[in-house]
Amino acid sequence: MTNKKFENIIIVSDMDGTFFGTGAGVVQKNIDAINYFKQNGGKFTFSTGRVHYNITHSGDGVADLCNCPAICANGSCIYDFETGNTLKETCMDTDAVVEVIRFVNSISPTTGARCSTPYGFITHALFGLIQKDVAHFKGGRVALKPLDKWDGEKIYKLVFRDEAEPLLRLRQTVAEKFGELFTYASSSPRFFEINANGCSKADGIGFLRTLYPEAKIYAVGDYENDIEMLNASDVSVCPANAMEYVKKSADMTLCDCNCGVIADLVEIIERSI
Repeated sequence: MTNKKFENIIIVSDMDGTFFGTGAGVVQKNIDAINYFKQNGGKFTFSTGRVHYNITHSGDGVADLCNCPAICANGSCIYDFETGNTLKETCMDTDAVVEVIRFVNSISPTTGARCSTPYGFITHALFGLIQKDVAHFKGGRVALKPLDKWDGEKIYKLVFRDEAEPLLRLRQTVAEKFGELFTYASSSPRFFEINANGCSKADGIGFLRTLYPEAKIYAVGDYENDIEMLNASDVSVCPANAMEYVKKSADMTLCDCNCGVIADLVEIIERSI
């Protein structure tokens, strides 16, 4: 008979810089711990800026680790890998997305833009870091379309790509111009991410609470786009490599992502039972 000691416990983990080690490397210690956690009644899933098809094609059976719905595209898509169904989606206004891209093009022509859709990336111009992103993109489609042909596209997330300093200046300018029309975040110094107003990883935590009202939710993350998720969880955790200002939102800081922070968390949960 399977031990259910982790029943009604959910671990929700960011991917890059948290579940993955440096360079998106899989940490086997995490894999083993997650499987043990699930075998003993626990539920595990991801909360990430990535979209579901990108998780599926990240290799090593990573998507198969999820036994409850995943929070994708910074909360814009809730996806169930077990059934292959999208349970909830929050799409951006396409006209507004095109407007902000045109604005950014006018003031920062070196900055690239790409959008996550239910089926793949869409971009209007391939250059710089966007071209590198697309070259490494696994799974789904990559659509290159002029902005005036974007009508009807379902867009989960808009990402601007550039070096850290120009992106920081750009973020300030875009936020001043467009205000509360969008939610602004970052998952890396070279990523400026925009979602629909009010949409964040915390929305996904709220959705999981409707599915599992008795569950205790542990959230693990390392960067700015994880802060609201950490605040919305019952227990918030950061790896040692997390940004210092993110650690302030966490109840505990564990080992570096390269050393298996999810495995450490499973051990702590087990000792607390």
